[in-house]
Amino acid sequence: MVPAMVESVDTMLKRWKDAGTKEKDVHEEFRTMTSEVIAKIVFGSSYEKGKQIFEKQGELFRLGAKQLSKTRLPVFG
Repeated sequence: MVPAMVESVDTMLKRWKDAGTKEKDVHEEFRTMTSEVIAKIVFGSSYEKGKQIFEKQGELFRLGAKQLSKTRLPVFG
């Protein structure tokens, strides 16, 4: 697990170095790096390859939340 984390941080730092002094959205950078670590550990691929999986998981979550709001539970009492 640690090697995957180190590799992802190295990739992020290389991207930052290549961008030079250009301003960066650190929140987005760390989100991408975290997603890449998860993709490598869980799915055995990079974030770019696993991006579609993350998008589908997000869509599944949104659909589930939408359906949950339509679910009516019986009221006892």
